[in-house]
Amino acid sequence: MNSRKKGQRTELKARRWAEGQGALYLAWHQAPRWATEQPFDGLVLKATQWPVCVEVRSNAWRTGDPATVQLSRLPGEGYHKQIWRFQDGTDTPDIREWRGDTWQPVATIWEVLI
Repeated sequence: MNSRKKGQRTELKARRWAEGQGALYLAWHQAPRWATEQPFDGLVLKATQWPVCVEVRSNAWRTGDPATVQLSRLPGEGYHKQIWRFQDGTDTPDIREWRGDTWQPVATIWEVLI
């Protein structure tokens, strides 16, 4: 299995799903030569809603990954931190959001943005 291709397919699923919800998905890419962990994969924006920093996953939550730990520790307020997990064969993610000190499941991205 080519893990880079799998990651690209999963990111495409995230983009399509966010756009299907009426939001804009901005991929957050980093130049390979500066290959340090980045805290999130994409930024989801929608008018009248708080921004969402999203870590996109395939099949596993992996909440202990350095990038996910970085995401949970981002300072500031006024935005949400989420992990979107796409299981094989699905186009709708399972979503967890950082709340206080743990990753909590949420039903939809907009449940927490109201």
